[in-house]
Amino acid sequence: KVKKVKYPMLADPAGRFCMDMGTYNEKEGMSHRATFIVDPRGLIKSLDMHDDSIGRSASEILRRLQAAKFVLEHRGKLCPANWHPGETPIILKGGD
Repeated sequence: KVKKVKYPMLADPAGRFCMDMGTYNEKEGMSHRATFIVDPRGLIKSLDMHDDSIGRSASEILRRLQAAKFVLEHRGKLCPANWHPGETPIILKGGD
């Protein structure tokens, strides 16, 4: 089933990456759940981290990814809370 995945995945059996990213829980010996949205320049645009007792929302992760992509492609515009593609963005003074 992993063969069908069309996006990059990371394995971190030694825990080095999660330690570097600040998600490692030493008491548990494993990483907290975390989702990072990183732009093409390598800047973190969104970070969500929590322990295993709270589930993630794939639709919210997708919404934040769409918003990050939108603002990257539309200089001078921002996405307000709960923004979805097709909705009106915030236009910064001097923006498009």
